[in-house]
Amino acid sequence: MRDPANTYRGDLINTKDPTSSNIHEKGRHANQPHYNINLRDADGKRQTPAIFIDE
Repeated sequence: MRDPANTYRGDLINTKDPTSSNIHEKGRHANQPHYNINLRDADGKRQTPAIFIDE
């Protein structure tokens, strides 16, 4: 499922296994709580930075 444009979503815990140290299965930031921000530029190109939360 894609996030709607100009929204954010927090990946703060592993919803399948809340006791896991990994937030999700793959990716450079899989083991760090973070927010995904879905922004689009003037041409409609998707820009999706992740903001990490320092523990």
